[in-house]
Amino acid sequence: NVPTLVHGNKISNISWNNIDNGNWIGIWAAQGEINIGSTSTNANTIGELSGSNAIVFTSTTIGPNMYPIQINSSDKVSCVSNNIGALSVMNARYLICINKNSDDGSTLISNNIIGSNYTANSIKISSNPLNATQFFTALHVQGTLNTVSGNMISNLVSLSKGTGYVRGIEIINGSNTITNNTISRIASASSYSTSLIGLTCSNSSFDNNISGNTISDLENTNIANNNGSIIGMNLDYTGTNNVEKNLIRNIYVPTSTTNTSIYGIKTLNGAATYSNNIVRLGTNTRSKIYGIYESGLQDCNLYHNTVYIDGNPTTGALNSYALFSASNTNTINYINNIFVNMRSNNGATGKHYCAFLNYASIGSITINYNEYYANGNGTVIGNFAGTAIPNIPIVSGQDANSIQSAPGFLSDGGSESIDYKTIITKFTGLGGIGVTEDFGGNARTAYPTMGAWEFSGENMWKGNVSTDWADPINWTLSTVPPSGSDLIFDPQPLNHLVLDANRLVNNITNQQSNYNIVLNGKKLSIQGELIFTHGAQLDATSVLSMLDFSGSDVQNIASSEFLNGEVYNLKANNPENVVLEGDLIVKGNITTGFGKFDAITNSCSITYSGSAGFQSITNIFLDSKIYNLIVDNALGLFLNTNITITNQLTINAGKLFIINSNRQLYVNGLILNNAGSSGLIINSTISGTGSLIHNTNSVQASVKRYIGGAATAWHFLSSPVQNQSINNAWKPSGSYGDGTGYDLYVWDEPAQCWVYNLNTSVAPTWNTVHPTADFIGGKGYLYALQATNQTKLFAGTLNNGNVNIAISNTGSGTNKGFNFIGNPYPSSIDWKEDLGFSRSMLEQNGAGYDIWVWSNSANNYGVYNSADLTDTGTNNISRYISPMMGFFVKATNAGSFVFKNAARVHNQAGNWMRSKSSIQNMNSIRFKLNSEDSIGTDEVMMHFNSELKVGGAAKMFSPVKTAPSLYIQNTEGNFTTTYLTENEPNDSTILCFKAGQSGAYSLTVQTPENCKLPVILEDKLKNKLHNFANGAYNFKSNTTDAAARFIIHLNEQPNIQNKLNYLPVYRVKNNILVDLTFIEGNFTVQVFDTNGKMIRQRVFEGGSLQTIEIGTSNMLVVKLMTQNKIRIIKLTD
Repeated sequence: NVPTLVHGNKISNISWNNIDNGNWIGIWAAQGEINIGSTSTNANTIGELSGSNAIVFTSTTIGPNMYPIQINSSDKVSCVSNNIGALSVMNARYLICINKNSDDGSTLISNNIIGSNYTANSIKISSNPLNATQFFTALHVQGTLNTVSGNMISNLVSLSKGTGYVRGIEIINGSNTITNNTISRIASASSYSTSLIGLTCSNSSFDNNISGNTISDLENTNIANNNGSIIGMNLDYTGTNNVEKNLIRNIYVPTSTTNTSIYGIKTLNGAATYSNNIVRLGTNTRSKIYGIYESGLQDCNLYHNTVYIDGNPTTGALNSYALFSASNTNTINYINNIFVNMRSNNGATGKHYCAFLNYASIGSITINYNEYYANGNGTVIGNFAGTAIPNIPIVSGQDANSIQSAPGFLSDGGSESIDYKTIITKFTGLGGIGVTEDFGGNARTAYPTMGAWEFSGENMWKGNVSTDWADPINWTLSTVPPSGSDLIFDPQPLNHLVLDANRLVNNITNQQSNYNIVLNGKKLSIQGELIFTHGAQLDATSVLSMLDFSGSDVQNIASSEFLNGEVYNLKANNPENVVLEGDLIVKGNITTGFGKFDAITNSCSITYSGSAGFQSITNIFLDSKIYNLIVDNALGLFLNTNITITNQLTINAGKLFIINSNRQLYVNGLILNNAGSSGLIINSTISGTGSLIHNTNSVQASVKRYIGGAATAWHFLSSPVQNQSINNAWKPSGSYGDGTGYDLYVWDEPAQCWVYNLNTSVAPTWNTVHPTADFIGGKGYLYALQATNQTKLFAGTLNNGNVNIAISNTGSGTNKGFNFIGNPYPSSIDWKEDLGFSRSMLEQNGAGYDIWVWSNSANNYGVYNSADLTDTGTNNISRYISPMMGFFVKATNAGSFVFKNAARVHNQAGNWMRSKSSIQNMNSIRFKLNSEDSIGTDEVMMHFNSELKVGGAAKMFSPVKTAPSLYIQNTEGNFTTTYLTENEPNDSTILCFKAGQSGAYSLTVQTPENCKLPVILEDKLKNKLHNFANGAYNFKSNTTDAAARFIIHLNEQPNIQNKLNYLPVYRVKNNILVDLTFIEGNFTVQVFDTNGKMIRQRVFEGGSLQTIEIGTSNMLVVKLMTQNKIRIIKLTD
């Protein structure tokens, strides 16, 4: 029971010539238990591993055989790690390098080298001069139980052109395990019909396991062999067999052959399962090619095999087949295979099939979960019942889950097994068929990949069993990607990817359009880019779905990347901004955390099309600009920020766009309002009023005006639309004596009076001064309501472009030339903008034009001059005239006043009530009067650095009888503003005050920041001085007190004991006025002309304002005298 050891022997340097048909044997195991070699260190060598002709065998007759290792023992024999090479043979009948020819015993033949891995033609049969049949087999096995494993058979050549054959491994009978052998670089010149087979099993063998073998580079070199074939693996056995993980590649025939055949795997008999095998065949020569030839004579399963055929034949009409199924007589399953035929005719006319079913009925064959791909001249997906089938299913009712698509191999047409890994897409096959590993021994998943390899590309979404993101089975590497990683779609997914929770990803890559990411009401945060091609999209349409762009570099999105171009909620969380590359429909809202959306660069349109509720636009767009905005929400799109639309605003029919209070919209291009006046609303509330600047004619809108303040408070009003009737909504009923609850007046300059809306009898009547039933654009209206906090509506066509209003100067009296007009636009206008008006008919003051605006909070008029260096006049009146604001101008002659779009701005559109101060840096001094009883305020201004010392805006006295009045008095009259040449020298200005109601008041002053001079107030009634550096001046006043109570002194504090120096003396046309109101005693006044001639002399008693009439307008000198004081004053016209 102790085996005989045959170790470490070398048989070489032999030249043997035989004329008597004697056999040559290197090592002969005739009987007994024998170990021939065991490891590489004690291997037996017959010949050499390199070089040639180490053993030369020559016979002069055909008959002798050569067996480098001969095994005849019926006992257990081991033949391991032996080397056979550098043999040269001529005229041998059989050359069998390892020949185990006993039908009994078990044999282990492993890790032997037959030939050489690096020396070409290491074992060579020379050409056959006797023209006899010669048989060359590298390894022949027969017996009860055999294991053939890990042997390398390489660089063998037979130059014999007879009818013999060459075999790499030949199994005759027994149960055999044939694994991990390499059979390569074998050439045969035989003319036999099967001249060369890499590995063959005869029908006497049974229950074979053939696994992990590589068969490559087999070639027939006989140019005259027109009918022979080469077979990579030929299987003709019995029992139940398993053939798996074998690689068969590169089989060639001569270019001149006309009818040869090449087989990768050829099955003839025996039930078997063929799995995870890779067959790669291709040649440009004329030959039939069979990737897998399956006879169908017994039950057969083809699972997870990959077959790739290519080549470019130039002549002939020979076909090729990735799979050839010859018969349907037994139960056959073709499942989870990849059949690719890329063979393309380059002059030839054959057909090249992925699968050829050579029968007329399907029988007991199941064909499903296979991948087919044919791409070349003459390629066809399949053939059934003699009919070419261009597309799957090849057989009706079969291939329900098969795919017709390019497999996406690592390297199409490559020679290595790994070249046929699918790395682009995972083609999901059928699980549970008993194949637990792939070609490389990697575990198969529950939803395995078609073909010999499990998918080895990136972890991608496949959706094998469902749409569930969290199920690992749905991902190609069977693991859910970590948060923040790239999300890649398999090119051929099976389901949508539906968010199960809020998710964070980097880039998203999708190259197909059948299946999308579905947000499902969840938030998807994207740190990278959407890399979508071939119509790939993202479904963000579900209610509450949020797409959050949260990268750190600029991100880009296109409308084509969204299902139907729609997104529910969209958020920019990127400080570098998000660029819109196409039109977008928003069903919910767009918001921002960090950064903005660029809706300008690519001229895109944003459509707000919510249906579940109102939508709003907030501060989300870069530079506050949108190219096109489309409103498609019937419940309302609210503008809650300031925005510019650079091209077009479209409001669809039946939809609603609302510009909220204190929000500003600037439309550079076209407004297309298909919803009428009810579809575009400009809101007004207690917080302010919305503003619209546009340049499109015939735009319908509804403009609201919130009217607050106390009941019956007066408001200056104007209409921003055409066609708004002065209807019942504007004339509510109330508890006034005439049953109304409103007052509505217009100013009539010729009559110098207000005309009431219901005045039909006393001239001038309403119909005389206002002949139309609608509000007139550009005209001012005085309006009051008995009810408080009302919102009124102007509905009609928005005024746009030039708006003309007639100006008159035909009246007489204090208010001659005063015309009451109004801002005709739904935006503010800038009174300082010269290009915004045609107003040359107006009176100029200080190089500018004055406006008088009613301040409801002050109960007084405020004044602003267009030449003012500041933006604010008195009583909070500014350069900006709010929308729907009426105001007074003063004309020097009649004309047509024109409002122009150039004047339109958004500034202070919400400051209609003039209740907030907007004073900015000044070059003026302001005196502000306040009442402790809150019955009103008033304000005057003294402007400096004027070229002339002149009066400014005339004082318009409040129609509210209890309101206080503050104004400046000089020789020209009463003014709200005055212009001074400088503020350095001592100067005195009369500041008049008239109490509308007896009570307590206070005066404050606001000076320029650069003004260092003291501002002194002299109260002549109380005979006291007040320095405003010490705060406000508080005083009491009665309605009967004289108006000229105060004098303003600049630069130095006056000596009020020397009252003569501060006695007000001024000229009004042909009268000289001497104000002695607050001075006691007797005064002599003399008036001289420029020649020194006295033309008037009067003696007055103090306590009143005195007037001296003169008849000249020339310059005069006035001399004031008391008993001990003299003051001389020069008066000019």
